Amino acid sequence: MKTKILIAVISFMFLTSCARDEDIPFEGFRFSFLNHTNRGYIDAELFIGGIKNGVFIPTDSILIVPKIKVNGNGYHFIGENRWKPDLRKIRETPSDRCYFFIKLTNDRESLLGKYNQTEPFSINLPSDNTIGGNMGSVRIYIYDDRITADVDE
Repeated sequence: MKTKILIAVISFMFLTSCARDEDIPFEGFRFSFLNHTNRGYIDAELFIGGIKNGVFIPTDSILIVPKIKVNGNGYHFIGENRWKPDLRKIRETPSDRCYFFIKLTNDRESLLGKYNQTEPFSINLPSDNTIGGNMGSVRIYIYDDRITADVDE
C-alpha cells in the first residue's frame, strides 16, 4: 500500500512539474527581451497605446524590472502577474490595434517595429478587450540601430 501511495505522489509531482507558464493561457502580456547590444538597461519603461494620424498615443505604461541584461532572454510579467492594461482606452484613441513604445536608460526611445519588416509592430485588439496566451507573449529585440518585436506563435 505504501508503495502505491509513493508511486502516486511521485507521478503527481512529475506531471505538475512538466506544466510551464506558456502552456497555460494566462490573460495579459508577458515580455521577453533579447538584447543584442553591448550594454544592459537598468531603467526601461514600456508604453502601450494607439496610433492616430501617424502619432503614437500612450494609454498605459509599465516599468521593466529587473533590468534588461546583455544577451538577456528572461521573461517579465509571467503567469498570473502578466501585464493587464485597459485595452478599452486604446479603442478610444480610436484604434483597433495596440502599439508599443519603449524608453531605455540612455534616453533611447522607440516605437517598436515589426520584426524583419519596416512597419510598426502591433497586435489586433480582441473584441472582448482581453488578450492572453501566445498573442500576449511578446518578444522584444534590442539592436544598436532598431528595436523590433513579434509574438510567440
